[in-house]
Amino acid sequence: MEEIIKEAAEQVPALVIVVVLCFMFLRQQSEARGEYLKSIERFHADNLDARNENRETIHANSEATGKQTAALHELTTEVKELRGSLLAVVRKVMN
Repeated sequence: MEEIIKEAAEQVPALVIVVVLCFMFLRQQSEARGEYLKSIERFHADNLDARNENRETIHANSEATGKQTAALHELTTEVKELRGSLLAVVRKVMN
């Protein structure tokens, strides 16, 4: 029994070193994990900002397209009216 106690006592310094090394490794891993999570959060926030900017751009482009469509429709209507008036004048002149 004394031999076992002596042998265990001899192993205590090695075990303490192993425990300290494990603790240091786990602390470093925890810090690295924290930095990784911060990076992911920053990336996510940047991604959300970019998506919001895209939505705003798409909304502005949709409004501009609607205005352009309305203007083209108005011009087309005016051209049709002018063509009809011109045809009437041409018919009068030809008769």
